[in-house]
Amino acid sequence: MNKLALSLGLSLTLAPAFFFSCQISQAKSSESTTAYMVELPIERSATKLIALEGEFKPSQYTQIVAENSAKIVNIYVHDGEYVEKGAPLLEFDPTLAALAVKAAEKEYQMATRNIIELTRTSQEDDPRFQTAVRAVEETRNNLLLAQKEQEATTIHAPFSGKLSQIRFNAGNYVNEGALIAELVANDTVELHFTASAEVLNVFRQMLNNAPDSLQASIINKDGHYIEGKLKYVDAKLSDQDAFLRAYAVFDNHNDEHLIGSKTAFYLNSPGPEPQLFVPSSAIHTNDGTPTLFVLDKHRTVQAKQVTLAKIKESYNGYVPIESGLASDDFVLTTPDAPELVGKKIDPMVNLVNQINEILKRQS
Repeated sequence: MNKLALSLGLSLTLAPAFFFSCQISQAKSSESTTAYMVELPIERSATKLIALEGEFKPSQYTQIVAENSAKIVNIYVHDGEYVEKGAPLLEFDPTLAALAVKAAEKEYQMATRNIIELTRTSQEDDPRFQTAVRAVEETRNNLLLAQKEQEATTIHAPFSGKLSQIRFNAGNYVNEGALIAELVANDTVELHFTASAEVLNVFRQMLNNAPDSLQASIINKDGHYIEGKLKYVDAKLSDQDAFLRAYAVFDNHNDEHLIGSKTAFYLNSPGPEPQLFVPSSAIHTNDGTPTLFVLDKHRTVQAKQVTLAKIKESYNGYVPIESGLASDDFVLTTPDAPELVGKKIDPMVNLVNQINEILKRQS
């Protein structure tokens, strides 16, 4: 924005201050009168944060199960080992599977030779020909099944992840359906949570238009943000309450997020939103409640309890206000503001300093 245009806009914004009985840049000349500095809130764009709680769940999970009863002859991995997608995990005794493939190949070859012979010696409407066609189909399907079962004698990792404890050793006989191990993807984790439809409907609509633009943030022990992406919001309410289910995906290459643990986190607003700020010196805490002291239309000091906002950005010396303050409220910045409640004062606004402060943040 052009600085000259911005200065003009700010001057117009601050113009209501001239309606006070004293001038903007100076107090009354009376020796018995004290002028107090007041400021309009600064309005800036900021990324607002919505505080929620969620539980970490694996982005992928599977159980490694024996598809057939057989003996384990080789185990290629160890308990807790990280494996890449497609890596061999273990091998069952292939003897029976290999014999089954040979038998199926022989039956298929015989069926094929039979139909070739019938093609030379009979018509297509010969019942023996139709029977032979069906035999070829059946024996071919049997061969494909036998070959698939032979391939299944070596189990490969369906995706990259970390193995649990392997429940058998090489040489053990395993029954069909027995659980051998569990595999959990740990490169990424999903943070599952619920929130009201009022909160999540906007995010659900944004996911359809810009699926990679919505962020979720966790604050680590050092006070830094760990960024993730919102990936899913349920389309309908739960039968039991008015909440929607959703999850965000976070990187987990360093195993910093423990599966099954719960954590506080923040949804980032879809885009920058207008946000009011006041000087830190204007905030007073009464009984744990943030309070500002503002002027009414009669120049009388009034207390206003406010709610502080949580935003992504930080502005040194300024505090974001979520609610309780109007954009045209003149805020006292003096430390003794609480003692002035109910009193009529002479306000003073340093227009130049306030414009310079906003320009500095816009540059």
